[in-house]
Order: sequence, then C-alpha cells, then structure tokens
Amino acid sequence: MKLSYDAVWQDVMRLLRAHADMIFVLTGVFIFLPWLAQALYFPPPAMVRFDAASLQTYLTYLQDNFPAILAQRLMGLLGTGAILTLLICADRPTVGDAIKRAGRLLPSLLMIDILVQTLWTLGLLALIIPGLYLMGRTCVSQAAMMAEQIANPLRATARSFALTNQIGWQVFGFIAIIGVVTWIGTSAAMTVIGVVAKLLLPAAATTQIQGVLAAASTSLISIVAILVPAALYRQLSTRNSGT
Repeated sequence: MKLSYDAVWQDVMRLLRAHADMIFVLTGVFIFLPWLAQALYFPPPAMVRFDAASLQTYLTYLQDNFPAILAQRLMGLLGTGAILTLLICADRPTVGDAIKRAGRLLPSLLMIDILVQTLWTLGLLALIIPGLYLMGRTCVSQAAMMAEQIANPLRATARSFALTNQIGWQVFGFIAIIGVVTWIGTSAAMTVIGVVAKLLLPAAATTQIQGVLAAASTSLISIVAILVPAALYRQLSTRNSGT
C-alpha cells in the first residue's frame, strides 16, 4: 500500500486555487491578527538556552499571560476548523456555516490539539523515532473531526490511525518534506523582507516590523499545516472507501 505524494500535492494546490480567497481571509482574522497581538502586546521571552532559568522564565510568562494565550489559541483553532470545513466537507458549507461548525466543535478541537501534542511529546521523549511515527499517524485527526463531525477527540484520533494504517512513515515523510521546504522558504522570505523594511523604515518601527513578520510567517506556515492534512484526508478517505 503506497501513498502517492504527487496526488496529495496536486490536491493541495487544487484546494488552494479553489478556496484561496476564503483561506486568506480566515487566516488573516483568526491566525494573523491574534499572533500580531501577541507579538506587540505580550511577546514571549527569547529562549536563548534550554536550562532551568530559561524554563522558569517561560513558565512565568505563561502564568502571567494565560488568558490572552488561551484566547489566541482558541482563535487559531476556530480558524483552522472553519478552513478545514470549507476544504473537505462534501455539502459545501458557506463561510458562516463553517465558522459555526468549528465553534460547536471548538472544545473538541482544543482537546484533540492537547491530546495530539501530548502524544508527539511523549513519543519524541522516547528516543525521538516514536514521536515522528505518531506525527504521521495522527496528522489527519482534526481533518477527520471536522469532515465527519466527530466530537470525541479519542474517536477522531482513532479515525486518523485507521486512515493512515500501514502508511504512517509515508505520511510522515510527506509532511516532513513539505514542512522543511515551507520553513526554509518562509524564513528566507521573511528575512529578506525584514532587512529591506529596516533599511526603508525608521528605527522606531523595528518592533512593529518584527511583529508583523512573525505573524505573517506563522500564518503562511499555518495555511500549509491546514492544506496538507486536508488533502491527505481527502486522498486517504477516498482510498479507504474504495472509490
């Protein structure tokens, strides 16, 4: 059983072309603006090194800004759920309906986010390789939740495991390739834009420039992180249904 990387990538581009306007609007509202607010009003501390002092500083930051951080995360999950609904639901919902469906499942989206992140972390701590494998097996959990309206996070995760049966490493390979290319391309583009902006704009605008670029970079990566699981879900659910 083999996953066609070419077929999945073609579907990624097909989804982007068909829904580009709504993807960018929803990403701007639910992902870009909350990340920009974080960068400007409650920026996280710079983690120069991974030691006890740095970890304590970061934990203090989380405690002091927990309501704002939670609100930002919920906004991102709401946008992610709405975009996934637009991309993969067969009944072609409107933008308003997509947001409503994501809102109804928002607690489940938060719980599955925590569940999947916990699985990845535990897997990475267990000699790294199990964590990479789990990334491949759970990457369509949110897509399955929105497409099939599965409110139970455990059932949605189990659905992802079922869809990626026997191809976990192939799925991880695809998301790893796309992830690395996206990260390199986004980082290079943001660096060039940042340098040009600093040369053209006054020094007083440096903080705002960095905030905008950080939010833009996160938004672009988020779009890819939504499109890839959506295309994978479409391909795998079609394969498993035998159509």
